[in-house]
Amino acid sequence: MAAVTFLSVALAIYLGFFYEKKPMLVGTINSLSPVFDVLKPVGGLDISYRGVNLREAKKSLWSVELTLRNDGSAAIKRDDFDPDAPVRIAVKDAQVVDRPSLSASNEYLSENVKITPGASHVALSPAIIEPGDTITINFLVLGAEGSRPTINILGKISGMQTIPLSSAESTTNRKSWWIRTVQADSIWIQLLRGPTYFIAFLGGSAFIALFIAAITSPFARIRETRARRSRNEEIRKLRREHAFDQRENSLADEYIEKGVRSIAKIAKEVSAAQLTIDARNTIENGGDEEAVNKVIEMLDAPMSERTIKRLTNLNLITVEDGNPVGVVELYAAVRSFCQKIGKSPDELIKDETENNRMIMIDDI
Repeated sequence: MAAVTFLSVALAIYLGFFYEKKPMLVGTINSLSPVFDVLKPVGGLDISYRGVNLREAKKSLWSVELTLRNDGSAAIKRDDFDPDAPVRIAVKDAQVVDRPSLSASNEYLSENVKITPGASHVALSPAIIEPGDTITINFLVLGAEGSRPTINILGKISGMQTIPLSSAESTTNRKSWWIRTVQADSIWIQLLRGPTYFIAFLGGSAFIALFIAAITSPFARIRETRARRSRNEEIRKLRREHAFDQRENSLADEYIEKGVRSIAKIAKEVSAAQLTIDARNTIENGGDEEAVNKVIEMLDAPMSERTIKRLTNLNLITVEDGNPVGVVELYAAVRSFCQKIGKSPDELIKDETENNRMIMIDDI
């Protein structure tokens, strides 16, 4: 829930302060091909255009189809067109020889966009072009034989440095690896989609988690500092009212530093060790000595090596010949300390066991 709230706030801030809607007029050459493609002379065949024999004049006639599209997130308004630099399709190494035709994605553009041909260009009149709108223009150009005409888009639109132009072939064949991965027809590329999306999901989740942690971490440290200060004041007051032995003082220091969870863990470990010691004592006090020794060997050690090391570092027990010493005294000290801070050791042990069970379930 917190992550959803954070993302909603972040999105609102981005949309409100950083995201800017912009127009983006782009051009695509759908086709640029010769009208007549005769590779070698054919007897009795003459190709002419408007009375000009193309072979004798060493000329070629080319058909051009070009589409303009608003790929941006905002409409292109009439005022966005610069009257001193109108949008026009410029032709190099050839000349426009017929009146262009126009088709558009909606009736408004078909009726309001006017095209004016020149010797080496086709100009467009200003109009409102909404996002996703398209204008397609067809015209013929006459150029030198064997020389392919060059097409460019000139003019100025507010918010754009230039008007990009690409060919239909280049937009299909020059797709990036990423685009081909998410928009592929090949089965092998499609197989990459699953891992790609999964990695992207993990990366995004990790980024969000780290970002939230970076924001909440200072507040968590402040809360922990306040809690530690409160526990310190509590123990200071208790020490004025009650006598603390060495083990209780060590428990008090641990309580101040790490809180009641650490005391609960110690209480659980010491209680388990005390039960093991009591079981050994009960067995040792009756029965055949050999049978007793076999049963004792079957019992676990009172404490694990890790627990012994931790409690030794806290000055709560000592070790002799690898065995913990002072467990019984620590058991009594834990119960006495819990009573002083108003906690039931049995309840603490129960809560610690339940917390460990929940952690194991989460891990599964």
